[in-house]
Amino acid sequence: MAQIARSDTIPLETQQGHRLEPASARAFDALVRAYRAEYGEDLDITDSFRPRDVQERIFRDRYRVGNHAGEPGFTRDVRYWNGQAWTRRAGTAAAAVPGTSNHGAGTTVDITGTGGFGGTVYKRLQSLAPKYGFTNDEGRRVDESWHWGRTRSTSYPKTPTYEAGWPVLYPGDQGDDVKALQRELIQRGYDLGTAGADGDFGETTTTAVKAFQRSADLTPDARVGTGTQKALTETKDWFDMATKKELEDVIDAYVKSPAGRKAIAEAVWNTDGVLAAPADTDVKKNPHWGAASFLSAIRSQIVALRKES
Repeated sequence: MAQIARSDTIPLETQQGHRLEPASARAFDALVRAYRAEYGEDLDITDSFRPRDVQERIFRDRYRVGNHAGEPGFTRDVRYWNGQAWTRRAGTAAAAVPGTSNHGAGTTVDITGTGGFGGTVYKRLQSLAPKYGFTNDEGRRVDESWHWGRTRSTSYPKTPTYEAGWPVLYPGDQGDDVKALQRELIQRGYDLGTAGADGDFGETTTTAVKAFQRSADLTPDARVGTGTQKALTETKDWFDMATKKELEDVIDAYVKSPAGRKAIAEAVWNTDGVLAAPADTDVKKNPHWGAASFLSAIRSQIVALRKES
């Protein structure tokens, strides 16, 4: 199982102090909410993402160097690490060899209060958890009813969450909200490659989001919640950041375009209640054709046309 760094994880929204890789975090939070809605109770965990140093500490605490299988004080669980045999002490739970743990991949949690393999909570989880990609397959092999892991390729129903009206987006998400996010990033000059605003929150979009978050003095965790959404809407758009030459080029292009001329005319003639009068283009008759007012009127139209092109 590939191991990840803490910087590749995000906090769980339903479990204080715990983290998983983004797709698994989103899935587990959705599972907790579904469990609460179905049974009126919360799920709690004791462990989630486990970095390499913690894996080593736990392994050294539970295992001793040498093959002591069957000896007093030891189990028959013998594992090999750093070129040596290690045997698990009696009365301790199994632990993966450091560097191979699913906890180190950020895809696994240890759930408390399962009641063993026949417990009420365990039976509920057997029914509900697979819908969110979590199973106890690995845990059952080592006699641990609390150990639930997620396979990243497993699809599951997403329950959208919102913060102050904003949809919360994570790497791995897809859809129109992601497209809107991508358009905002492209508008601000972030390169999303040939795919552009394809609605897929993949690696390229993740990189762009983190870059934007750093520029806005936000935590670069790729989680697009209220803070990032507000920063995207409050920061300067392409119109503000464009050079004089870029501004001249884009205005020239759309003035020459039939669609551009129509959009610009509609924007100008409807500004501040001025009635549309396409035939009346004399600047002396309509002060809104002044330079500052003209740019103010066509600003949103040009930005919109750039997104469509």
